[in-house]
Amino acid sequence: MRTNKEKYDFYMRQFDALVSEFVIKQYPHGFPDKFFEVLKFDIRECSILGARVYGYFYDLEKPKRTDIEKIKKFLKGHVEFSRSDIRFDYQYHYGDYSISGTISESQIDNDKRKSFCREELIPLLERNIEKYTIKEGDIKCDYCGAAVKETEAETYTVVNHKMYGARGKTGRYCSGHGVYDQMAHEG
Repeated sequence: MRTNKEKYDFYMRQFDALVSEFVIKQYPHGFPDKFFEVLKFDIRECSILGARVYGYFYDLEKPKRTDIEKIKKFLKGHVEFSRSDIRFDYQYHYGDYSISGTISESQIDNDKRKSFCREELIPLLERNIEKYTIKEGDIKCDYCGAAVKETEAETYTVVNHKMYGARGKTGRYCSGHGVYDQMAHEG
């Protein structure tokens, strides 16, 4: 090993082996292959492509001597990873596009709109459909999009001279959301 890149890559392979070993210990039967997310009127399926530990070391094109020393020191006095260090690489399709990202298990567990089990999200989806479907006598809230009875809707004028001039923009809102729309339009 002569160059910094060769040295760094050598240590990165050792680091990656530690990560793989840790992930296998945490998920001996394999990590989940997908999770689900409730949208307004649908449940999106997100495919999990892999699991890894983030936040320690990354592949570098031009590592410096200090980068090599950091990874070397880490490998000598290796601190145990925790399950919260694991992030899932995921992907879903939106029209003609593929969207990808990373998410931790705790982010899925702590978000009521996400789950590893599609069936757990069906009650939330049904509530969304009930909340956002416009029926006779309803209007759509200009802020959140929820259906609100026309007789219960509040009229509010959003004042933003740059966007709407001196007259502002008058909208119909469900309870209290006109104020939120005003705040959203303030810079």
